[in-house]
Amino acid sequence: MEIALMLSKRIQLIRECKEILSPDVMVIGISSVEECLEYLGSYGAEMVLLDASHCAAEIQRMAETIRRLRPQVSLVGIFPSDLSDSEMEDMTAGLYDYVREPISSFKLKGLVHRALERHRLLRASQMRERTVAMEVSPVRGLRRGSETSPYQLSPRVSERAMRELSKTLTASFDLDRLLNIFTESLMEVMGVSKASVLLLEEGGVYRVKAFRGIKPEVAADFRIRVEEELPSWLAREGRILRMVEAQEIALDPKYSGLIRQLEILQCAISVPLLAKGRLIGILNLNHKVTGIPFSTDELEVLFTLASHLAVAIEGILLYQQMYYERTYSQKILDNMSNGVITIDRNQRITIFNHRAEQILGRRAEEIVGQDLRYLPSPLGDLLYQAMKNGKGREKEEIFLFQGKLPLEVSTYALMDEQDKPMGSVLLFEDISSRKKLEEERKRADRLNLLNELLARMAHEIKNPLVAIRTFTQLLQEKYEDADFKNFFYTTVTQEVERINGLVEKLIAFVHPLDIRYEFEDLSRILDNSLFLAWEEGISEGVEIVKDFSPLPFTVKVDKVQMSKAFSYILLHCVSCLAKGGRLIIGTEGIRGEELPRLRDAALAGPVVRVSVRADGPGIQIHDPEQLFDPFRAAEGFGAGLGLPLSQKIIEEHGGTIRVSSEPGRALTFEVFLPCVAEEVRSSSRV
Repeated sequence: MEIALMLSKRIQLIRECKEILSPDVMVIGISSVEECLEYLGSYGAEMVLLDASHCAAEIQRMAETIRRLRPQVSLVGIFPSDLSDSEMEDMTAGLYDYVREPISSFKLKGLVHRALERHRLLRASQMRERTVAMEVSPVRGLRRGSETSPYQLSPRVSERAMRELSKTLTASFDLDRLLNIFTESLMEVMGVSKASVLLLEEGGVYRVKAFRGIKPEVAADFRIRVEEELPSWLAREGRILRMVEAQEIALDPKYSGLIRQLEILQCAISVPLLAKGRLIGILNLNHKVTGIPFSTDELEVLFTLASHLAVAIEGILLYQQMYYERTYSQKILDNMSNGVITIDRNQRITIFNHRAEQILGRRAEEIVGQDLRYLPSPLGDLLYQAMKNGKGREKEEIFLFQGKLPLEVSTYALMDEQDKPMGSVLLFEDISSRKKLEEERKRADRLNLLNELLARMAHEIKNPLVAIRTFTQLLQEKYEDADFKNFFYTTVTQEVERINGLVEKLIAFVHPLDIRYEFEDLSRILDNSLFLAWEEGISEGVEIVKDFSPLPFTVKVDKVQMSKAFSYILLHCVSCLAKGGRLIIGTEGIRGEELPRLRDAALAGPVVRVSVRADGPGIQIHDPEQLFDPFRAAEGFGAGLGLPLSQKIIEEHGGTIRVSSEPGRALTFEVFLPCVAEEVRSSSRV
């Protein structure tokens, strides 16, 4: 990286030039000729950009003043666009080149590149001349490329320096504070006036993190990539680089910019900060204030201290990374919408996040570190089971505080490298609002459905009412007619029953079911459903086939409601059959591995399958899923509403129903209900 000074009072123009020339050239803004001369003396900048917008009349004087101090410096003028060619000719006489505003980034980059290349060639020529001079007139007793000194660091001073500087390495986990303390202490012990520490950042760039005696503007803008001369040499060699040695190394075209980098950092030696063989930073020191070269002992002390500093830096960076990750994780936990509780292998609570505090009404300070039994039941049991069994739960619904707080919980086991349990985690969510919304949605759906059904109900009820009205009108006229009385009684009774059945179905469908659970034998429920279907009327030509499992299935259901549900399914199947068809009813236990194929993910554990198959010609069902649509079913209302009601009853019992068809041949309903585990296991068919 090269340095270019920019003499201007316009902050925006300085910022624009920085953006154009970055990252190859570091642009430092200055406001006076005196400040420019100070930087030229300290850093040996090889280019000065002169803003002529406010000092056009003095630009020649400024250029002459600068050239007296640095004859080889390249002066580049930046002129406003309103100057005439004759004015420009007078002012650009002593300049290397110039650009007009608005500045063209392409032109400015090219101009700067040519000027810097010129200086590189001059430096290379000077290095060759110096090398030839050293070879022709070697200094007696001094090996080329080495520095010796009669002044050695005494063991006492060396010990004191190591002790004092080592203390600073454990002073803090604040990296900036550590580097500043170390830099100040090192300068005091070694007797230097300028020092800097560069650290490797993301993106493969070294930047100044601590400095003394260097201009803040230089320290702020200086950066050097890992592939550039100074870092690459230190990483390859892994030892201290001295300026006298760098002058020889710079003869290699691969390290041609090495001297310039050391000059910008104003250092006489660069010490690598190595951690596990990786160059994580560079420590730079200027010459001693006494002018005495660094002795071998001092260099060894510096290298040892640099190694300790590198270890300390790596430790602090690791600590900061861990602290950041912990803080980051804590922020995630604190802002999660779910409650999170974790325990360790000793059954102690380790995490109790903010959402868990809100849901359970407990403070983390009271919970963390306590035994899991300190949690409301059954949360502790769920965590313990997950850790001991290694099997979690996925979105199960539980209730706390005597049913007042519904939660949806999931548990997971935490395993170590040996796949042994080291704890467990519980995620839970307060679903009170969801429950309330679901109830409101169901209520709204029922009202919408009721409005739709009532509109259709009027038409369905009108037909039996017409028959009843006709017979009541003839009743007085034919009251003495015995045949009329019998026919009147039969017809009116049937029509009233029909109306009553319609009303019962409607009430059952739009209102919550009053379910009274009992353990019942499934075969008896199916027999009762067949009896109800016979009462409704099953054609004599339909063959009934019962393919029940030889072993019984016990289910926890409302016998009356479940019997109605199956009777509606049977009646629909019968309505699809012509004479000569078959109605096949079967039961079968389902093995555990078959459960994931069911659509209802909530159905788990032992399951019994009840199949009702209508087998016969002429069955045409194009879209079986529409059979459960209450609005489409309401078109038939009487028989049609039975299937949606069957689905509602089955799902209220924790089951599920599905339908499939073979057009022209068969229609099959499958009902899955939870039952007792032992019975399903023993009756599963292979």
